[in-house]
Amino acid sequence: MSNERPFLEEDDTLLDDATPHEPLLSSHARNNDEKAFGKKTTSRWTWKRTAFIGIGVVGIVAVVLALCIRPIAIRAIQATHMEIQRMELQDPSDTSVRLMTQLMIKSDSIFGVTMKPANLTIRYGNASVGAFGTPSMDISHGSIVHTIANASLTVTNMTAWTAFASEMIQSTNMTWTLEGMIDIQLHLFGISLTQLPLQKTMKLLGMQGLHSLIITKMDLSASTKTQVLAAINTCLYNPSSAAMKPVGVLCLDVFFPDPKTLKPALVAHLTTSANTSLPITQLDPSAPECTSYGKVGMNYLALSGEIVSTVASATSALISQYLGDTAAHVQVAACWPGASSIPLYNGALRHLHLNSTLPPNPVPLINKLSFDTMHLAPVDDSTIAVDMRVVVTAKSPLGDGSPLTLSAMNMSIDLQSDKVALGALTTSSVNVTGIVTSESNLTLDCKATLKLRAGGQPFGGFVHSLVQASQKTMDVVGGFNVVANGALGDLNLRGVPVKISSQLIGMNGLSNVSIVDFALPGQETPEGHQVIKATTNIWNPSVIAMAVGKVDLKMRVDGEALGSVLANITLEPSSTNRVDLTGYLNPQVNPTTHALSPAVNAFFSRYISNTNSSLGIDIAQVDSPIPWIQAGLKGISLTTIFPGVKVQLVSSLEMPQMHMHFDATSMHMHARMLAGVQMPPALATLPINITRLKLQSRLFMASTELCLLSIPELAVEYTPKSTAGTGVVKMESDIAMTQIQTTSMASFIVQLMFSAASVPLQIRSREHEGVSPTVESPLGRMALTNIPITTPLVLDGMDGFKRGGVNITAVDIVSGTADTLKLSMALHMSNPSQVTTVLDTLAVQVLINNSVLGTAVMDNVTLVCCNQTSNMVGLFSFKPASAAVGQTFLSQFVSGASPQQVDIQGTVDSSPNPYLQMALSKLRLQSSVPTLAGLFPETPTLVALSKMYRPSVWDLFTVATALQVRNPFSHSIRVTAANLLLYPCENQNKDASGHLVCTKYYASPLARFHPDEFEPMLIPGKTPEGCFTCCEGRDCGKHMKLCPGAIEGKCMKAKVEMTMWSLEVIRTLYATMTTGLLMHVEGNLTAMVDSFPMELAYTQDALLVQMA
Repeated sequence: MSNERPFLEEDDTLLDDATPHEPLLSSHARNNDEKAFGKKTTSRWTWKRTAFIGIGVVGIVAVVLALCIRPIAIRAIQATHMEIQRMELQDPSDTSVRLMTQLMIKSDSIFGVTMKPANLTIRYGNASVGAFGTPSMDISHGSIVHTIANASLTVTNMTAWTAFASEMIQSTNMTWTLEGMIDIQLHLFGISLTQLPLQKTMKLLGMQGLHSLIITKMDLSASTKTQVLAAINTCLYNPSSAAMKPVGVLCLDVFFPDPKTLKPALVAHLTTSANTSLPITQLDPSAPECTSYGKVGMNYLALSGEIVSTVASATSALISQYLGDTAAHVQVAACWPGASSIPLYNGALRHLHLNSTLPPNPVPLINKLSFDTMHLAPVDDSTIAVDMRVVVTAKSPLGDGSPLTLSAMNMSIDLQSDKVALGALTTSSVNVTGIVTSESNLTLDCKATLKLRAGGQPFGGFVHSLVQASQKTMDVVGGFNVVANGALGDLNLRGVPVKISSQLIGMNGLSNVSIVDFALPGQETPEGHQVIKATTNIWNPSVIAMAVGKVDLKMRVDGEALGSVLANITLEPSSTNRVDLTGYLNPQVNPTTHALSPAVNAFFSRYISNTNSSLGIDIAQVDSPIPWIQAGLKGISLTTIFPGVKVQLVSSLEMPQMHMHFDATSMHMHARMLAGVQMPPALATLPINITRLKLQSRLFMASTELCLLSIPELAVEYTPKSTAGTGVVKMESDIAMTQIQTTSMASFIVQLMFSAASVPLQIRSREHEGVSPTVESPLGRMALTNIPITTPLVLDGMDGFKRGGVNITAVDIVSGTADTLKLSMALHMSNPSQVTTVLDTLAVQVLINNSVLGTAVMDNVTLVCCNQTSNMVGLFSFKPASAAVGQTFLSQFVSGASPQQVDIQGTVDSSPNPYLQMALSKLRLQSSVPTLAGLFPETPTLVALSKMYRPSVWDLFTVATALQVRNPFSHSIRVTAANLLLYPCENQNKDASGHLVCTKYYASPLARFHPDEFEPMLIPGKTPEGCFTCCEGRDCGKHMKLCPGAIEGKCMKAKVEMTMWSLEVIRTLYATMTTGLLMHVEGNLTAMVDSFPMELAYTQDALLVQMA
């Protein structure tokens, strides 16, 4: 029909193109298309004929094929090759099993067919095993693999099935028949053929008895006290194309030959889990747990069960091999009855016999070994009796729940070190303490005999290296027999191997040798050497114990010989061994100077400094007949620590006198010292004499460092005391002070200056400091250096110079300026301290009633020690802060009746020395300034006498007056004004010595000395006898000593006060003037010292007034 459509469409087109007015076939069409039209008509009819003929031919062929195809199909089925590539037995029941089969069909026929679902029968040994159904399968030319899934094989003959399944498991290749009637349909023409016979001989790779069972691991750690429970991992090779999922719970018995009868004995009963399968065939990748044993075909099976001991000797042999390094060959057989929990497989597995190998336990029974003690007692040159305690770490494969008790152990082992055989050790008795669990430590107390190799020479070398090394590896190779009692009863384990490298703790060069006691008793050997006695502790960290015997030890210090000692040494393991040494010291001595070497000097310096010294000890000779002992110890050099002794060589230090000098910027010290010396007990009996000494140490006050003290080397005088090892060193020296801590030193000066008690100090050295004495001894001249010193030093405080006070003994006038009066002064003080203090300069303020009078400056001040009086002079600049206070002070000084109390106060400016400023700023002293009369008792007043001339009758109330003045000071005084009232004595008489004494003065003045025109009076310095200010009368100057500048005949006038004037008074005055009249003078004086003015409130009693 499809071929006709274009033709019709073309006809339709032609009809559509025709018009109603044209005939169906126009002349044009007829003329032009006649030829074409004829061709089209011919083609249409030829195609139809061909189609009908083809269909007929096909029908005829189909009928012919239908008649002859059946025989052809049967022959084709017979020629078709069928091969099972994989057959998996799944989910078995009592009478059936589900099959999953991969079937390869190879056909040579060119015609494809479809094999319709069919029921096929498996025949084995002329018996029908069972039948199963197949799905529809297409078969074409060539090979094709069909998977027949979920085909249920129903077992119709259990006997035949058991034979079939047994053959599948046991054989290498098996043959059986697959038969049945099948229906097919040809792909060509769709012809179906039914009830065609199928009978094929099938081949299947068998499981070969599953003989290749590999035990990969056996875990016995879940065992109990009564059962040895095993969990075994295995890999089972399946060389077959058949798989079994599941195979059920397999029951297996394990057998091992009894070494006595060589007959197999049951040693284990094992089962698999309920879901155990053999899913992997010879073409499948191995289970992950088994890939290391084969890439394909390996099935993983987990077995569990119990190790049994039906024959103790067999079980003992098996466990011995398991614990050793030899694999044990075992036989595994299926249990009967009950080879499998699946009845369908039980009969087939009944004859299952496997050969396997139990690998040795990867962890040895004894995997660690350490020697706790090893006592070596030589029997002869090559035999040693050994008494040792060994601690081993035992790991039982049975775990913690199934302990083992070991007994009747004997060992035979070889001892090696650095691949050199040392000897063979055989135990005679072993006492085991402890129980073996999963991991536990056992103590083995062993008595053994060690047979040395090569006459003991290798063992001697081993001992030599063991003495020097901190640890040494010893290889223990051999085995032991033991009786192990546990869940399986008594097992006699034989030849259990031991191959362990044990780290044997060495003696570490016997480096921990400490000197417990040491003494030089002062005795000499016949050769003149000093005897030495010492006690040492030798720490032996090793487990080796042995009696070395007598040894000769040479001592050296920094490579120089020090002496030789003998010792009898016995070394106990891991303990301190007390050894007494006796010998002598013979250090090298310079024959010219008799001086010891620097190394020996340094050794004794460290010893007295309580500092350890490195002492070399060489084992020169070993007095033992055993060669390996001699080889083991001779020539070994030890280094030990010779401890220092805690002693204060300078036990005390006194400074009876000290001299401190402070200049402008620094301080200097000089002292006379007594140092107590105490030698350490070990050297106490050694006669010594200290001849020279130097010192460098720190000075501390409490915990505060003040400075570094240095005494240069100087000759000293040593006096021994009655107590052995003690004496006194007497010396005197300058003491250099450096690294002074300014603030701390200033604080110390404060304490020293103001403390009423003692000031505790301490001389304390640092590293590389101390006292360095030169000591003459029988050993030689020792030049000891930097012996530490920590000794107290006590200085008496100066108590602020308050004990004796400050006494002003002299005052003199030096000069005056417009605002300052310069006075020189002398004073004395006492210093209770033993420290004589010298100050280049000292300035203090002087105050009265808290008002500054001026500043006193003293140069070269020396405060002598020890309560001696120190005389000092200085210059006082009188420059009062208050003029009124200053006038009062001077007035009191000139005419006062008692000394004036003043305060002396230091300031930060009292000295430029930085160490003094803090102390001087705190200085507070009190003193008294004597009056003029107190200082100059011979010239207690400025006016000694007054001569009054008779007044004129014309002026009876004006009296010319000449004053006899005196000046005890070195500087002159010029009086420029006076306003004085004169009070006459009302009652006067002579005392017993003939001197006039006034008992009462009139309350009113008699006269006033206040000249209108005052002629300055110059009182020259140092005029204690006095001079007159004027005189009247002819040649008066010849009879009276006049002061410089005085004018003869010109005296200043005093005015008589009218308030006292009366006839009675006049009679009294004139009556007494014949002998002189005492008067009280009171008023003001103005005096000058150079340009310094002094306004004095002047008073004076007992001024003798005479008529000229």
